Amino acid sequence: MEHHAKDKPSSLQVYLKGRRYRPQCIRTESFRTGTPTLISARKLEGTSQNIQPQACLENVSCFWSQVSENPALQNVSLSATNGQLVGITGPVGSGKSSLLMSMLGELPISSGKISCIGKMAFVSQMPWVYSGTVQENIIFGKQLVEQRYHKVIEVCDLEKDIARFAKRDLTEIGQRGVILSGGQRA
Repeated sequence: MEHHAKDKPSSLQVYLKGRRYRPQCIRTESFRTGTPTLISARKLEGTSQNIQPQACLENVSCFWSQVSENPALQNVSLSATNGQLVGITGPVGSGKSSLLMSMLGELPISSGKISCIGKMAFVSQMPWVYSGTVQENIIFGKQLVEQRYHKVIEVCDLEKDIARFAKRDLTEIGQRGVILSGGQRA
């Protein structure tokens, strides 16, 4: 296939598009250059024992159903310290969601021990948006702290989106966020 000069973007177009996506690239780059601890869901093993773990599973086994013969997790051990980035990988059905649900107390364990020091947060792949304003969905029932609120909007790169709404962040987003795009919901 022959390419003509007119089909290629100009330097100015590349520059402008690059400037538009630069904040996302910087955030992606800082995440990408971090040093995550990757743990295969098939072979979960504890991390170094010389650091006090913040979340710890010891020989945990659990079942999705009391009548199930196949455990969702079997003799799984894992330790994660505060500030450590841990990635859980594995094929479909290998127990990644079961591991998370057991840590959250949503999947009862049949044996072993789970301990968590401090708070644990869970961010679903499916955003949970309720019928209210943009602001109400961001502060999520907490007291509004202006500086933190605006930092969240900045970090989530929502300034331009909110500016387009007639009532800005006081815009009602409708049931399940029907006026928002998929990216805005997340």
